[in-house]
Amino acid sequence: MLLPLSEALGVTVTELLCCERMEKPRTLTPEEVDDVVRSAICYPGGKRRAYQEKSWWPLLYLVSAAVSGLGLYSVLPWPCRPAQ
Repeated sequence: MLLPLSEALGVTVTELLCCERMEKPRTLTPEEVDDVVRSAICYPGGKRRAYQEKSWWPLLYLVSAAVSGLGLYSVLPWPCRPAQ
């Protein structure tokens, strides 16, 4: 996916991952390549993703589902008996 994009933009994959143009092509050391790849993969600023944050949403979701289920249960005819 990065190769076609870098070719279309006329830059190398390393320049694309570093978000900067290099004056002249140079060979990177394995440590530099590792840093570039880690910085491209990691979420910027070390912030946590929304699903990693602790919040009340799962509890609120379960409570609202339970209330909705009870509401539907109370409206439905119970039990379905033939008329006497």
